[in-house]
Amino acid sequence: MMPIVRILSQAIQYIKGIHLSNNIISYFICILIASIVWLLNTLNKNYSTEFICPIKYINFPEDKYSISELPSQLHLEVQAKGFTLLSHKLQTSFLPITVNLNSYDPLFKANNGLFEYSLHTNFIKEKINAQIDADIKLLNIYPENIDFKFAPAKQKKVAIRPHIDYTLKQQYILTQIKTTPDSILVSGPSTCIDTLQYISTIPIELKKLHRNTSFQLDLVTQPNLSLQTSSIRVELEIEQYTETKRTCPIIASNVPDSLNIRLFPSQVQISYAVGLSQYDQIKDQDFVFSVEYPKNTETTYLEVKATKIPSCIQNLSYSPKKIEYILEKK
Repeated sequence: MMPIVRILSQAIQYIKGIHLSNNIISYFICILIASIVWLLNTLNKNYSTEFICPIKYINFPEDKYSISELPSQLHLEVQAKGFTLLSHKLQTSFLPITVNLNSYDPLFKANNGLFEYSLHTNFIKEKINAQIDADIKLLNIYPENIDFKFAPAKQKKVAIRPHIDYTLKQQYILTQIKTTPDSILVSGPSTCIDTLQYISTIPIELKKLHRNTSFQLDLVTQPNLSLQTSSIRVELEIEQYTETKRTCPIIASNVPDSLNIRLFPSQVQISYAVGLSQYDQIKDQDFVFSVEYPKNTETTYLEVKATKIPSCIQNLSYSPKKIEYILEKK
């Protein structure tokens, strides 16, 4: 109460120092006293409000992974006199409420391959009460339950997929993208590991490449998953290429033994790009172009398909894509 009296006294002295009529001074003093009385009366009433208390989880089971979204704070509904609430909000900063999961491990129940437990927040009410004024009544805690769900831990070796957007200078070709390592060990909940097919790198854009390039690239982090490494090395092998043309025969497959098939034309003209270092390694037998014996012999044309091509070539084109045929009895 003494600070309020001191403030009131200082306010009166300040007002006296202003050259105003006695009536105006008296009017302002009355308003000031009425405001203070109203404030004191208001703060003396009971009020309900909400406090926010952080929550911290420790000692997660080593053989299980959490797959539920756990709240990071609790909302506390409290009731007390205005003076008490105001003083508590001005002077108190909540320490995190610690939940030790080791103590609840025996209570987890197996359900469809998961381990589940629902913690009623009333069980941690004593920890919260220890941090608030004795004159403050704790009414409710939200959420009322914290639902824990854990999946069994699992490991799996997963391929790396580099995410690279690139352009090349004219007359250059990308012959290989190599990652080191090409796969990593991933640990996590079985529900995630079972459906995981690959791990991507963060995107990177490279323009007008014309020589071999290598760099370190970070992996995209995965929720609830632990990666063996956080980054990998990527090597791009680039060289000049040449465009080449060839003539290849067309093979007919699945033709009945009682029939011969004649194709018109019987060859395709192909063109492709290949790196200079691999130009001499490409042979005619590395290419196979074929047509299927028609299910409906009234079909006029057969579709030509490239059933075998070297992995080192690019920009393959061939003609014709459809050919005519004649069936003959043997």
